[in-house]
Amino acid sequence: MTTLTRSGWAEVQNGQRYVNTLCKHWARKFDIQVNDHGARVVFPKEEDDPDYPEEAIAIFHTTESRLDVQLTAATPTQLDAYWGAIDSHLDRFATREGGLRLTWAPA
Repeated sequence: MTTLTRSGWAEVQNGQRYVNTLCKHWARKFDIQVNDHGARVVFPKEEDDPDYPEEAIAIFHTTESRLDVQLTAATPTQLDAYWGAIDSHLDRFATREGGLRLTWAPA
């Protein structure tokens, strides 16, 4: 199976706060591990959906001024779906600060 990867980042203060909020929001749906400088989210495979044949994994890393995300998935559909979910959720959680848009490296 092919593994596809997409990376993104944002220059942001309190990046860990956004990661923690995202992980709390997704805690009942996905396997999540959080530490002081990031998190790991495992999106499950879907047995009956060929677009989601394997787990997808998002790795978040934070510093005082930056949030980095690396997403790996098995198909373009899976990659795009979770990329969109991560981006839109982080933006929504940062509404008070004017939003947060990740800059994604070219695919």
